[in-house]
Amino acid sequence: MEKFFNRWLAFNYQLIKVLLFFLALLSLLRLIFLFFYFSQWSEGPASEIINMLWYGVRINLKSAGIGGVLWAILIGIPVLLFGRFKLWERLAKGIINLWIGITLFLGFASIPYFYYFNTGFNYLLFQGLDEKWTDLSKTFFANKSFIGLFIGFFILYFFTCKLWQWWMKDSLATKIEVLPFQTKRNATILLVPAIVILAIFCRFGGSLTYGKSLHWENYAVVSNDVLNESILDGVQASYRAWQQRKIVIKTTTRTTNPEQMKSLVRELQPNSSLLDQNMDKISSYIYRKSEGEKIPKPQHIFIILGESQGEWPLLPEYRELKLATGMKEILQRKDSIWISEVLPNGPFTIMGLQSVVVGLADGKQNPQFQKRSYSEVYETGLASQMAKLGYKSNFWYGGPETWEEIERFTLAQGFNQFYGMGRLNKIEKRSVWGISDHDLYEGIAEEFDGTEATVNVILTTSNHAPYQIDYIKEGFPIEEIKKHLTPEQQKNQRLIDQLGHYWYADREMAKFVEKMRGKYPNSLFILTGDHGTRFNLENQAGLIKRMTIPIVISGPGVKKEFFLQGNTASQLQIIPTLIELIAPKNFGYYSLLPSLTQKNDQAVNSEYWMKNRILGGRLDKQTDPPDLYEKVERNLNWEEAVLTYSWWRVIKGDLLY
Repeated sequence: MEKFFNRWLAFNYQLIKVLLFFLALLSLLRLIFLFFYFSQWSEGPASEIINMLWYGVRINLKSAGIGGVLWAILIGIPVLLFGRFKLWERLAKGIINLWIGITLFLGFASIPYFYYFNTGFNYLLFQGLDEKWTDLSKTFFANKSFIGLFIGFFILYFFTCKLWQWWMKDSLATKIEVLPFQTKRNATILLVPAIVILAIFCRFGGSLTYGKSLHWENYAVVSNDVLNESILDGVQASYRAWQQRKIVIKTTTRTTNPEQMKSLVRELQPNSSLLDQNMDKISSYIYRKSEGEKIPKPQHIFIILGESQGEWPLLPEYRELKLATGMKEILQRKDSIWISEVLPNGPFTIMGLQSVVVGLADGKQNPQFQKRSYSEVYETGLASQMAKLGYKSNFWYGGPETWEEIERFTLAQGFNQFYGMGRLNKIEKRSVWGISDHDLYEGIAEEFDGTEATVNVILTTSNHAPYQIDYIKEGFPIEEIKKHLTPEQQKNQRLIDQLGHYWYADREMAKFVEKMRGKYPNSLFILTGDHGTRFNLENQAGLIKRMTIPIVISGPGVKKEFFLQGNTASQLQIIPTLIELIAPKNFGYYSLLPSLTQKNDQAVNSEYWMKNRILGGRLDKQTDPPDLYEKVERNLNWEEAVLTYSWWRVIKGDLLY
């Protein structure tokens, strides 16, 4: 038993040394990267550099943990259980040296990659690997400084392997032998939970909980691109690229050919006389002309995509809960209208984002990870079409700029400015998803320049698990709300958290609207959700209650009579509705769906269809309610046309051949 204790203590000692070694190596690679791009970050504020270094060490814990696991499996655990075996240790040493080489190579390779793509490894990495190796090598060696980098890699690799060999000597073994048995036993017992805690700490990037974790999607915390990319080491950046690549691969599943596409696009406006002359472009089939402005042209437009801002708390049967009092107060104004039962563009945030950034349905094309999205601007998008009406466009996001390539994607699609968590300088109080809605709206109010006409898209984060807002401290009337819940619901803490966060998000949204309306009276507000709430008080709530979102339009001149009653509404109608409200007569624009001011009886996303206010699943026979599906005559060709058009435009382009 004592021999096992000796090995266990030595194992833990060596494991710590492994983690420290890889932490030091990854930190060195970060410094080398920063050295190459010194001029691009050196004049930034000291606070950003400090934050970068701190978050860099945190993300390095994840990659260092990989080295620790590799060492434990190959060397540590075998020695712990079976003792020394030189032949196996030599093989293991070779594998460890290989991993050191990979870590170094990824660190060095990130330098020229950033030079050519202005980002760390992402989905473009694997698209680049599809190119000819001769072309890649010519591109690489065209920059003479990178030749020196190539040589430096081999030199550093040689010395790093030598350093590893020296660092991992069993220098503690003899000291452990002479320790009293009781000391060894107690240390062994204490080290078991310590190792578990250390593993969690590394897994979550310097945190013991997921809510404060750090990973490849949420690492960006400062405003400088070089500093942000230096946070993510080569190992984590490669993992990011791999995950994004898997998403991109899924977009190639459609097999629609040009002839099929020509037939489908005619479904989008079968009776229209407004088609562009060039019928070889699919965009010709969604060309429209505005009927003429309905409201005075606003100076500023705010489109707020509230995280999980579903519709059901607005419904009369839930009024006692008072979860949506902010939205309801806005609706008390004569210049406000509520479009109910709106089908979101999909069940996730990125799909709602697509609806207002590029104006395309979710056809599983993932435009944020496609090369075409960075080489051309889609004619259906918000920013490009509003620019023709004289508006500059801003995107405001409470999370990190790197999430789903959101900053690069929105700027590539015509937005003039992007403000994320780092640029709003609000990183002290944050969750895994970003800053609180209060901090986001406060940051917008501070940064907003109202001198020019602007359209602003705002994406919030607070109303998302893991729930981190202290809603009781914020004033959530929990005892009053519990009076309207069943005993089982009152005991459901997750449900209480969901209700509290919805209440908080609604309140902060309303406060922001009133604040900006007071400062900029000539402003138009479009308030909606990125998707539904994903929860409901009713265990058997139908699809309408679970999935739909509201659209609230508020601003000078807005009247209820502008909007047709009984329409089937879609999130994709936000852009055409905005254009039809403010654009002069015969203004040409592109949209898959008509405006909410025009007749429409169907909507679709990749998961659901809606017609005549009946909602159902596309891929199965689940019904809501069960006896109505067969009574709805769906236009399956139209549904397929909307989804396939969106996929084709991003993957294939505008041409029909």
